[in-house]
Amino acid sequence: MISDILVKKYEVPIRGIILSIINAIKYNFLSAQNYIDILNFIFTNYSLHTSLLKNYCQSKYIKWTSNYDEIGHLEYVPKLDENDSYIENIIIHDQIGDFREYVSDHSIEKLAFDIPEEKNDTYTNSNQKLSVIEACAYYGSVNIFYFLLSALNCEITEKCLSYAIIGRNTDIINECLKKYSVDDRCIFNAIVFQNNQFLEYISRLNPSIFDNLDFNGTDAEQFVKSHNLKAIFLLFEKNNKLIFPWYAAFPQANKIIFNHWIDINICDSKDGNLLHYASMYNNSELCYYVLRHPCFNRELINSKEDNEDKTPIHYAIENNSIEVVKLLLTYNADIELIDKNFKKPIHYSAENNCKEITEFLLTYGAKPNVKDENMQTPLYYALMHNCIEIVELLVNNGANINDNDALGQTPLHYAARLNRKEVIEVLKSNNADIHAKDYDGKTAIHHAVLGNNIEIVSLLISYGANVKGAHERIM
Repeated sequence: MISDILVKKYEVPIRGIILSIINAIKYNFLSAQNYIDILNFIFTNYSLHTSLLKNYCQSKYIKWTSNYDEIGHLEYVPKLDENDSYIENIIIHDQIGDFREYVSDHSIEKLAFDIPEEKNDTYTNSNQKLSVIEACAYYGSVNIFYFLLSALNCEITEKCLSYAIIGRNTDIINECLKKYSVDDRCIFNAIVFQNNQFLEYISRLNPSIFDNLDFNGTDAEQFVKSHNLKAIFLLFEKNNKLIFPWYAAFPQANKIIFNHWIDINICDSKDGNLLHYASMYNNSELCYYVLRHPCFNRELINSKEDNEDKTPIHYAIENNSIEVVKLLLTYNADIELIDKNFKKPIHYSAENNCKEITEFLLTYGAKPNVKDENMQTPLYYALMHNCIEIVELLVNNGANINDNDALGQTPLHYAARLNRKEVIEVLKSNNADIHAKDYDGKTAIHHAVLGNNIEIVSLLISYGANVKGAHERIM
């Protein structure tokens, strides 16, 4: 279904599918294990490297691991903090009987729970906590919610309505609406957490509310992660300024720009433009349209976003969007621009095992020995992520195999410590210095011992590495 329907029929990028599932896990805890199983299926069947995916799979409910081939695996960890796990589980599962018993012996006045959602949107800060009644609204625990109101005289807080929209319980939402009005935060939550029933209700009840909405400063990635296409089309009807330029992440919405006049050069509050989002999610059709548009500002091809200093080609390579990379190169994308970590596009292609893209970059003049902020070349990235074909490609195109990074370590040092046998064989066959020392005086065999890689130690000895003093040097 994932391959035949979502990917092939509806052209949903794999990245978008992963983000949507990760988002769903955070707010549908009872189905978390099913979502995890789907993600592990994707990781196993698609060429996706952990360097990109680890950033998406950050949650206190998810444990991330990867094997030597950089294939990721997730486990669901439902265990909560020791002090509050019992009562929080009661609230999550709306166990009214257990809750009554708990409050007969305990005060709930000082109870506060972490919000499991991400902390980087406009409406949430890292120190924010949920009160008991807010937690009930958040999880849709209607029985405990009404018990708090009737038996314990708890007050509905200003935040309860926005949390209730996440929890999706209609009775709780209606109760909150008696006291508070819908604001920008409520609409934001309805979009991001796909409560389209509420969104449609508000659009009928108060259509003008969309006229004054302001999502400026909001992390657009939150909208993209939700993959809420229904909301995109609804917002376009009500106030199309709300969806640009982040809607470019969805190929299914391309007809909006093809059939309507919009500002082709529009940018969000973080300087992200249509090309950034289209490149990020492999929307090659839209990239082609934008690049050929007579009103398009060509300087935007190489513009950087505020947060990461990434250009469209950085994003395209990061997501292995080969067609988009070809388009950007054809229209003179600058392959020498760096991100905030001084990484150039060829660092990204090496890191993400994009062989074809690496070949294109080299053809367009990319230098194999450029260095990032840690003085590491693309070769370091390729070997650290076990991209053996990229290692061979870079070496064959002049990569310096005896280079030193900021720690004085050569590629061979890293390969030895990370148990990269094939990489070591490639490096040695191209005259890697087996005796090279880092700034601490350690050679490759020292690093192999540090990594407890017995097979690598034996291999290095067979190449003539000096084992004498290795143990003492490490100690």
